Amino acid sequence: MVSPEISDVIDSQSSKLGKKHSSSSEQNCPKISRWFKSLLRQSYHREIRGTGLILGIKFVDNNSPNDPFPPEWGVGAYFGEQCEKEGMLVRVAGDNIMMSPPVIMSPEEVGELISKYGKATEKRVKELKSQHKKQ
Repeated sequence: MVSPEISDVIDSQSSKLGKKHSSSSEQNCPKISRWFKSLLRQSYHREIRGTGLILGIKFVDNNSPNDPFPPEWGVGAYFGEQCEKEGMLVRVAGDNIMMSPPVIMSPEEVGELISKYGKATEKRVKELKSQHKKQ
C-alpha cells in the first residue's frame, strides 16, 4: 500500500515508464488451459482442476466418475512415473497427477510439455488395461 500522495506521483509519471510488455505467462496460461480442457475428450481423463498453470488431472476408466480404475492398479503413480521418464515432474495423489509448470515457459516449451504428457499417457492407458485384463 502507498499513500494517496505517492500514488498520484506514480500515476502522473506512469506514461514515462513505457508500454506494458506481455509476459510469457499471459500467453501460455490460456494455451495450457485450453489444452487441458481438450483432454477431457479422452476416455481416461475425468476431471481437470486448477487455475493458470497449477492444474490437476483425475484418471478414470471410460470417463465415468462411477468407473474409477481399481486402487490396486496405482494409476496415478503409474502415470507419474511415465511423466518422469519423459522428463516431466508431477505430483501424485491417488488417481490424480498435479502439474505446476513454470510461468516463464516459452511457447516452444509449452509444446514440449504437451508432447511429453501425451507420450507418457496415451499409449500407457492401453498398456495398463491390457496388463490387468490378462490377470
